[in-house]
Amino acid sequence: MRPVLRENRNHYTAPPEDDGRTLAPMNVEGMPWHTERPKPPENPEAEPLRGKALRRYMLGAVGVGLVITGVFGAAGALFILFCTNIWFH
Repeated sequence: MRPVLRENRNHYTAPPEDDGRTLAPMNVEGMPWHTERPKPPENPEAEPLRGKALRRYMLGAVGVGLVITGVFGAAGALFILFCTNIWFH
């Protein structure tokens, strides 16, 4: 490989070695080289959630979402109160 010209015109350095990472995947649907991604193997020991366990996980997720929404809503309300009563007064 040819050396690459860096900052100083009189100083040539070699490009860094390829470490194998993908910077921009070119496996785009519609291109002639497109290949399907292999599906991850399924765990045969895993059982789907049913009954009370499923409801418990669903209610937990909804509860966390409501708490986060409440925190952001309270922060927005406090900011509006701060602006109207102190900053713009």
